[in-house]
Amino acid sequence: MRPDDFFFESYVGDGLDSVESLAVVREFNRELADRLRQRPQADIDDLDAAIALVQLVHDDLERFGTDGGQRLSDDDLGSALRTLRAVLKRLGISFEVPFRSFTTFKSYWGSKGMSGSWQARRTYLQGVFDAIH
Repeated sequence: MRPDDFFFESYVGDGLDSVESLAVVREFNRELADRLRQRPQADIDDLDAAIALVQLVHDDLERFGTDGGQRLSDDDLGSALRTLRAVLKRLGISFEVPFRSFTTFKSYWGSKGMSGSWQARRTYLQGVFDAIH
């Protein structure tokens, strides 16, 4: 499983003028995340799901904390974090972070003196995720 497996594509536009008038939109697959959070899935290995989720969450937090470009919305990050915690728990790995969304992550880094430094935020995230990677 890869981080991209947590997204699906949909098309926006009427397509009446041409196929080119349709826009592809990538959306986080919350249904998949919810199913994985609730119970193991027969067709998805928990370890594979955890590896993909930790990469997705870590990358998006780092993007948000540095130059932007994250793929998840604030709500989607919350869903991904809850799912990651549940899947890791089934694997016997404890995972807790002091935030639940991009918004609360920004408040956290502000309260810990990381506001002026992208590197401080990268270093913090490495400390959180390196052991899990």
